[in-house]
Order: sequence, then structure tokens, then C-alpha cells
Amino acid sequence: NDTSITMETFLKIAAAGMIPTAAGMAVLFLLFRRFPVNLLFSTAIAFGLGLGLLGQGMLLLGILGIEFNLLTISGALLAMTFVVFFIHNLVKDAAAPALQQDVRPQPSTLKEKIIIGSLALFIGYHIYYVFWRALNVPVSEWDAVSFIAFNAKVFFYERALYQPSHLPHAAYPLQVPLMMTWIAVMVGKWHELLVNAFFPLMFCSYLVIHYSFLRLHTSRPWALAGVALLCSSNFFIFHSTIAYRDFTMLYFHCATILLLLIWHKSRDDSFLLLAGLWAGFTTFIKLEGTMYLVMHTILFLIICGRLKKFHLKHVTAFLLPAYGTFLFYQIYKFIGGLSTATQIERFHCDFTWGQLERIPLFAQRVAENLFFSGNWNIVWVLLFLSLLRGTRSRPSPETVLSLISLAVFFAFYFFLALLTPNFISLAGAESPTVLSRIILHIFPLATIPTILLIAPRGHDA
Repeated sequence: NDTSITMETFLKIAAAGMIPTAAGMAVLFLLFRRFPVNLLFSTAIAFGLGLGLLGQGMLLLGILGIEFNLLTISGALLAMTFVVFFIHNLVKDAAAPALQQDVRPQPSTLKEKIIIGSLALFIGYHIYYVFWRALNVPVSEWDAVSFIAFNAKVFFYERALYQPSHLPHAAYPLQVPLMMTWIAVMVGKWHELLVNAFFPLMFCSYLVIHYSFLRLHTSRPWALAGVALLCSSNFFIFHSTIAYRDFTMLYFHCATILLLLIWHKSRDDSFLLLAGLWAGFTTFIKLEGTMYLVMHTILFLIICGRLKKFHLKHVTAFLLPAYGTFLFYQIYKFIGGLSTATQIERFHCDFTWGQLERIPLFAQRVAENLFFSGNWNIVWVLLFLSLLRGTRSRPSPETVLSLISLAVFFAFYFFLALLTPNFISLAGAESPTVLSRIILHIFPLATIPTILLIAPRGHDA
């Protein structure tokens, strides 16, 4: 395929990102009547929201047998916006006050300016690298070539959700292939480089979301330090440039958790509905998304308990979009006869006393990966040290809730390793990267309690 890139092609790529973002921004205004937090955060959230709506809209078009083209896909995005508008009117009446930062901006000293500048240069270099690699190296990784980009290419040339059961992994969620299909539709051809364009954009979007969350609780240098910690991980950077689904899973999974924590801080139910949408989108990326939806629900219930908000409107605001999105694809798979029986077998629970031998082996594999693999720099070490330091003072609610999220994540995989055949892959017998790719889904959350525990609070920041 021709991989030359002209100015016209770049403009088409820009439009491919702007159209979903515009739909996402429209939904934000329907929910909040304002920019939540600030314009930068709102744009980052609108981009991810638009990608989620794009996937659901293209799935709807495929079910209805409507051809994939610029007009129909853009129309589907508009239709999804109206659906959210309808849900919004059921659970919200007026805009809530804007969120307030815990640490007010202070005049920067020379030392602080140097720190901020250095951190910004470090982050900026990695942003440049992610864009350069994603747009200069074609899809080449095995899973991406064999069924992610392959399915996207089939959808593009068929201009439809062509999904016979003999296609590779036909029953897998379709968010990433549909995103790549949309870029190809917008460009007008299958371009081996530009179909990667959404991955660096998601990278930038997540960095903004991560920074904005930390900035609500601490000063600008510490928030930038949290982002720099993310960029210090070579595994995090590498996966933001390739067509594997793990970075997309990280993006939606971690953003869902952060949105739930922002709801806990703000008490603004629009953030809860937004988190419900993102939780639902998470299930459309990988099969693990269903398990993460359960994790999101557990976190939601914990927060409800802390806030004493077990009201029907809160349950509806989160569970309706989250489980509605999940069921939409499950019903489609059932009607279409797309079986996940092979994958479900791997989640068959069984227990014998001999399986207890798995516990120390799995714990060793996880410890080796977190602390000695080189994939995460020293982020997990810093988290451990910050926990030791954090015992000196009472942690913030957001710190506690982020640690609970990490604990629930590892507990889920611990029981999967103990009780199911997944132990083989989790222990690295099938592929040495499987465990790292799973940990990647939650990795950014390790920097949240690290920064919140070691950063000065209040007027000391």
C-alpha cells in the first residue's frame, strides 16, 4: 500500500479525530452545561467519549446493515449524542458548581520554574517520540496483524460489519478495529501508517486526564511529576504506539476510575453518568473489560457507602449506561451466533488442594514483573516507599480509593490464577509479555497514591 502522507491526508486525519471529539463535547455540554474542570480536561474527556460513541455507533450501523461511510458514521455519532441527552434528562436538572482545586496556584519561584520546565521537556520528548513511532512504523505486532488490523481492513473493504464466525477472534470486542476502520474511511484508503493515528492521540488525552486529576489535589510541579512517572515507563510508551488493545484498555479503564474519584470529590452526578459511559466502553475493548466493569461497580458501591448515596438516581446514572453498553454487544453476539466458548473455558473455576502451590509462584511472578522486569522504571518501588511514608499521616479519600482499586485489580487476577486455567498465561508459560500487558491496564493508577502521599498538602504545597 502507498504510505505517502500529503497535507490533504493530514487534514482528513485531523477531521477523523475532530468529529468524534465534537460529538463528545456536545455530550459534555448536555451533562454539565459548562466545561468540567477546565477546557483542556474537557477536550481530553470529549475525545475519549467520542471514541466510545464512535465504536457504539459503528456497531449499530453494522447491526442495521448500513454501509460504513462518512455520512452514516457521523450520523450515528449524532444519534448516540441524543441517546445520552435522553439519559441525562432522567438524572440531572441543572449544572453543578465547578470543581475547586485543593492547592491554589502560587507565584512560581525560579526553582519551581526550572522544575516545571524540565518536567515539561521530559514529557514533551516522549509525546514527540510516541507520535513519531506511531506514524512511521506500520502495524507489525502479531496480534495486531493477525486479527485487530486484519478485521479493521475487512470492515473497511466490505464497508460493513462483516463478521462471519471463521474470522480470527470473531467474538472479540471491536472498539479498536472500528477505530482503525473509521480512519481508513476518512482517508479514503487503507493506509498502513495512519490507521495508527488514534493511539498517540489517546496517549496525549490520557496524560491530560491524569494531570488534571492530580492537579485537583496538589500543585503543578507534583502533578507534572505524576505524568513524568508514567512517561518513564518504556512499556507504557511502547504500547501507546502500537495497535494492540492494551493501551486502549488502560485509557478507558483508568479514566473510568479517575472519573469515579472525581465524582466522590465533587458530588456532581454528571461525573457519575460519565463514568458509567466509560465503564461501558471498557467492555467493548477486550474480554477483560467485563471483569473491569465488575471492578468499577465495586468501586462505585464503595463510594456510595462513603457518601451514603444509595439512591435510585445514582444507581441508574452509573449502571444504566455501563451495563446497557455491555449488554448491547453481548446481545449482538448471541443473535449473530458469535461464540466465545473457547475463551469462556479459560474462566472455568475449579479447585484442588494442589492448586495452592500456585500462590507463591504467582506472587513471585508478579513481584518480579513489578520490581525487576524493567518495564515500569521504579514506579512500583516508589509506590511501596510512599506507602511506608504515608503511615505518618492520614491519607486522603482519593488515596485510599485508588489503593482499593489497585488491590481489587490484583485480587481479581490472583483468584483467576488460583482457580482457572489462566494461571498458565499469567505465570508466563504461554508468553512472557502477558502479565506485563495485564498490569499495564492499571499501571497509571500506581502513580496516583504515590504522588498524593508524598506531595505536600494544602498551604504547604
